[in-house]
Amino acid sequence: MQEFVGEFEHNIDEKGRLIIPVKFRCLLGERFYLSMSLNETCLCAYPPNEWERLSNELLRKIHPLDKEGQKFLRIFTSSATICDIDKQGRIIIPSILREKGGVNTKNLTLVGALTHVEVWSTEAWKTLNKGVQLSTLAQEIYKKGNV
Repeated sequence: MQEFVGEFEHNIDEKGRLIIPVKFRCLLGERFYLSMSLNETCLCAYPPNEWERLSNELLRKIHPLDKEGQKFLRIFTSSATICDIDKQGRIIIPSILREKGGVNTKNLTLVGALTHVEVWSTEAWKTLNKGVQLSTLAQEIYKKGNV
């Protein structure tokens, strides 16, 4: 299993190009999927094998007659894009995806999330982490029976 870990700050240029850190580039591959997050205001970059696993899981769980489920699939997949890394290690994030994903700002933070990479506005990432104690989060997750 690929494990994405670490945090990197990069600027996006006026053409919507973002440098992908070498550490993440090696795991994502030359071509990967970029979509809105399913539970946060950020973007998620998935290597092809993880995108396939996620897609299969969603298709298995959402019945074709589930109108809300099909609406969700439509919105989720229509907002996704396939990214190719250029020779300088950059991708282009389409403006509509930057807007929908809350990363329509110059300063971005790329965060490893084990199976994928999250792309956050640096301000939103710092706000999310402000005053958060990892031990407190771990206890809350443990209480729910997830660990």
